[in-house]
Amino acid sequence: MPGRFRSALTLLARGWLVLAMAMAVAGRTEATPAAAAPEAEVLLLLSYDPGFPTSPKIIDGVRKGFGDRPVHLSIAYMHTRFERSPAYLARFADWLAFQVRRTPPAVVIAADDTAFQFALGHGELLAHAPVVFLGVNDAEAARAADRRPDVTGIVENVSVARTIALIHQAMPKARTLHVIADASPGGQADLATAMRSREAVPGLFLKPYLLQQMTWSALGQALERIPPSEPILLLSAYKDSAGHTKRFEQGAAFLLGHAKGPIFHLWEHGIAEGFVGGWVMSHRIHGQIAATMAAEILDGKPAGDIPVIYDSPNRPVFNATALARWHIDRDALPPDPELLDPPPSLIGDYPHQFAGSLLIFIVMAALMLALLRAHRQRSALFEQTTRQHALLTGLINASPDMIFFKDTDGRFQLVNTAMTQLMGKSSEQIIGTTDYDHFPTDLAEDFRRVDAQVMATATPNRRTEMVVHADGPSDILETVKAPARLEDGTVLGIIGIARRVTAEHQTSDRLQLAAQVFEHAAEGIIITAPDGTIEMVNPAFTRITGYSAEEAVGKTPSILHSGRHGRDFYERMWAAVNATDLWQGEIWNRDKSGRVYPEWLNISPVRDEHGKVAHYLGIFSDISAVKHTEAKLEHMAHHDALTGLPNRILLGDRIGTALKRAQRADRMVAIAFLDLDRFKDINDSFGHAIGDKVLKQVAQRLRETVRDEDTVARLGGDEFVILMEEIEDTLQAEKATERILTCLNPPILLDHQEFFIGGSLGISIFPRDGTDPEALIRNADTAMYQAKHLGRNTIQRYSEQQTESARHRMRLETALRRAVEQARFEMWLQPQVSLADGALTGFEALCRWPDPEQGMIPPAEFIPVAEATGMIMAIGEFMLRQAARQTVDWRKRGLNPPRIAVNVSGRQLRRLDFLSTLCTILEEEACRPEWIELEVTESDILKDAEPAIATLHGLREMGIGLSLDDFGTGFSSLSYLKRLPIETIKIDRSFIDGLPADGNDRAIVQAVLAMGRSLGMRVLAEGVETPAQASALRLMGCSLAQGYRFGRPQRPDALEDDVLRGRVTVGA
Repeated sequence: MPGRFRSALTLLARGWLVLAMAMAVAGRTEATPAAAAPEAEVLLLLSYDPGFPTSPKIIDGVRKGFGDRPVHLSIAYMHTRFERSPAYLARFADWLAFQVRRTPPAVVIAADDTAFQFALGHGELLAHAPVVFLGVNDAEAARAADRRPDVTGIVENVSVARTIALIHQAMPKARTLHVIADASPGGQADLATAMRSREAVPGLFLKPYLLQQMTWSALGQALERIPPSEPILLLSAYKDSAGHTKRFEQGAAFLLGHAKGPIFHLWEHGIAEGFVGGWVMSHRIHGQIAATMAAEILDGKPAGDIPVIYDSPNRPVFNATALARWHIDRDALPPDPELLDPPPSLIGDYPHQFAGSLLIFIVMAALMLALLRAHRQRSALFEQTTRQHALLTGLINASPDMIFFKDTDGRFQLVNTAMTQLMGKSSEQIIGTTDYDHFPTDLAEDFRRVDAQVMATATPNRRTEMVVHADGPSDILETVKAPARLEDGTVLGIIGIARRVTAEHQTSDRLQLAAQVFEHAAEGIIITAPDGTIEMVNPAFTRITGYSAEEAVGKTPSILHSGRHGRDFYERMWAAVNATDLWQGEIWNRDKSGRVYPEWLNISPVRDEHGKVAHYLGIFSDISAVKHTEAKLEHMAHHDALTGLPNRILLGDRIGTALKRAQRADRMVAIAFLDLDRFKDINDSFGHAIGDKVLKQVAQRLRETVRDEDTVARLGGDEFVILMEEIEDTLQAEKATERILTCLNPPILLDHQEFFIGGSLGISIFPRDGTDPEALIRNADTAMYQAKHLGRNTIQRYSEQQTESARHRMRLETALRRAVEQARFEMWLQPQVSLADGALTGFEALCRWPDPEQGMIPPAEFIPVAEATGMIMAIGEFMLRQAARQTVDWRKRGLNPPRIAVNVSGRQLRRLDFLSTLCTILEEEACRPEWIELEVTESDILKDAEPAIATLHGLREMGIGLSLDDFGTGFSSLSYLKRLPIETIKIDRSFIDGLPADGNDRAIVQAVLAMGRSLGMRVLAEGVETPAQASALRLMGCSLAQGYRFGRPQRPDALEDDVLRGRVTVGA
């Protein structure tokens, strides 16, 4: 009875399958009635894959657009989301040509930019069919194609500005909109549109999050810090700064998992999963419009007569659940919005289909009862067949060999478990596919050639073949293929049995490789029996020792003993071999000629399967050359390569030794630090080759001048140090150093050219000036720099005062670091005015440091230290925040101050997070970008031009003013200047000081003014101090100025009257 019941269930399942197939055929017949006109061939070309979010929406829209029209819709996916190389597109073109060769399309619908460009560039392949495009972001490409008579379509435009306005209306209390974008062209374009549209929504601050400047992890942390009351707008998020890419559904899940507030989106996909929505671009509607255009073309209307649609019919779409979750009032939304929710139950979506299915189930239940009665007698036979099939399947799957069957078309119809393991796929993924779906093309073609030969000749084929898998690894197989035939001789396909023999081939290859290594190795190899008898040597053994294989085999390695090692050495060596299975070390041996040489030897035992020693293996190499090289390297490590003098390392050792001797004998040691004068001129004028010869001559003279017990060392470049021992008093040291300088006076003759060279020399004395080598050399170096400062070719003894300036700088750095930590700086402002009427046009923010101990420290003293130590970053952020805070404070009190200009250092400008840091400061201080101006210098920009220019353009997009400070004082590049989004050029005060009398200054100022007018830039003169300078600048056409003539830098509260009047008071 149980067997019959299973047979009945099997028949029932078959009945369901037949009915389902019938329903599918019926559905197709309804879509294309038999009485309708012949189907027109339409090709839908999609840029991406079926899993891309827009693909099913486009297909659904196209099918709805055609409705009941008799068309045959073929769909081709280009899969170019992550692969669009020319080679890949060429292979796709070959595949598509094969697909359309029998039924060329009457119309091609191209979805997205890649498919559109492919269709335009492969007209012949597509039978020159008219092209209807959709999903194309490149409006310029669409306009260019609009001029062709065979192209029409609809351009994809997203409603960024309308969505931002909608967000502001829906969440009026929000003051910040967080905008997420990446480096994709679409994302950057939409971000620029968003930043431009912020003027339309006053009171809403847009804060960008650029994924190309942060990782996914950093973005997640930033989202978690955003409060639920602040909205988020997603423009594009696929690839982060580390190159990690997420598909849309992965990115959407990531954002929804980290964000605490609502996320608005401009596309339909993602809204049903939790995004709030917005003014949405619907790919489904675009698909319907494109299908309608294609239908007009099929009716005979030329594509060129159908106008291209440039305005996307976007509509408001929202997630109803998300609206409720974030308490967004539907009255604040546009009228008649489309509301999406997670899909209800299957019955709710398909009530008619469910009712039909229930009726079918009832009918099938009745049919089941009838079939149970009708086939009761056949159930036993079916059960037996099932058992036999299961037994055969089990036997095939139990085989360790790969077994497969392919039909005459080369499609797999049966594979066993071993075959699926080889291919790394399930049987469902293999059945129905061909070799081309799993192996490289050349390998698949070879398999098909052998299959065709077997079927044509009806003769089995046995061969060894290399199988390369798609993921890289390969296997070696022994394969037998035979034809599968019916009794009448009809060939059904190919039966194949394959066995993996990779390991056997690898073992054979390793043996061959080992033999080649033995024969061709550069090291000598010797193999002995356990008792030490030599059994085998390689050619390198003969080359090194002089003994041929015939002379060595049968003897012991004692033929190589040099006599330099005693019995205890060999006993320790063999004890190590037996204890650790390895000994390696340096040993001296004697070759056949009697030469004793050093060799590096490795000895290890070779054990059998029982762990017993079967052989000993020795590998050695002659290291005579290595020993010679070591000696040379030892000398090179302690001597200067050019002059042969001791270097800094050897000098330090000798000074240390000399100090110990001097301490015991109660004597002095003198260190003389010599730096050659005018040596750089020789290098620059005559080249380094002549310079090197001069250094050699100097080294020779120094060696000949000092005593034998003294040491002359070269530290590098043109710096020498002389160590003088056994010094009785300072007078002796001074006389010795005078002799050293005197020896440099005679000219050096090289290639018939005389070179005059001198030196500056500093002296330090042990123990007065230091008690260790480093201190003595350092202090002698300090004295040498003092000698250079006082005049070349002089001698200076070290004194404590010489390091006072260095100590002062260290104290200043310590105090500056403390001032940064405690924010002890102040912002002072200097007015910028109009020369025409004295109107106040701006302020420059200047940093002042009132130190509690030293008073007001000048910027010229502490700014270079801040630049060198990196503390300028913290000071720069302090000044930006103070400027923003001050202008906001004035405006809150009813004043209308002009822009405040803040100097930005090059280190700040080159930081990747500078834009986001500035946005954070402006947001926290509630300061609008247009209230602030940033001053940059030419030299800071040109150090790393391209990133700096990109940052400046980002600042201008935000609305921040930009000025170029100290113009003309450095290396000016007009090619870069014209690319900079600069509003104002500031003429440096060095060109103003000589006005009006200095003709050169006047000419430079006039040239800068003319260039500024040509480039559409304002020009401001810095350092204007006298009425004559102001008058001269006004007559030359300069409109803006800054300097003591119009006001010294002051604290902001002292300038409130000027801000109130809008002008400054100028004295006589």
